[in-house]
Amino acid sequence: MTVLILARQIEPQVDRVVEELTARQVPVFRTDLAAFPQALTLDARLAPDGWTGMLATERRAVSLRDVRSIWYRHPSHLHWPRECLAPNVGTRRRRLAWAWPGCSAAWTCSG
Repeated sequence: MTVLILARQIEPQVDRVVEELTARQVPVFRTDLAAFPQALTLDARLAPDGWTGMLATERRAVSLRDVRSIWYRHPSHLHWPRECLAPNVGTRRRRLAWAWPGCSAAWTCSG
């Protein structure tokens, strides 16, 4: 089971925790919300038996079912791609704005 860490890229305290978890052979998936949606993707579906899907970067991915805990340690704010700010893509922009907070709020409470 993986520990998901949401934190800024440069965060010495988080680095130490990651080192300790790694030394204890606990899988860690660390990312910053600033990477969403350009370099961090969230593909989530609510199935009858809980959340399914993946959280992925170019290099790594984690199944939502494999996340055992989440540490939310002051990640950067979401940065929207320029094309999502254009008035003719309002629907996509709203979906992006709701995707992460909506999924993560329900996902972390789902046990």
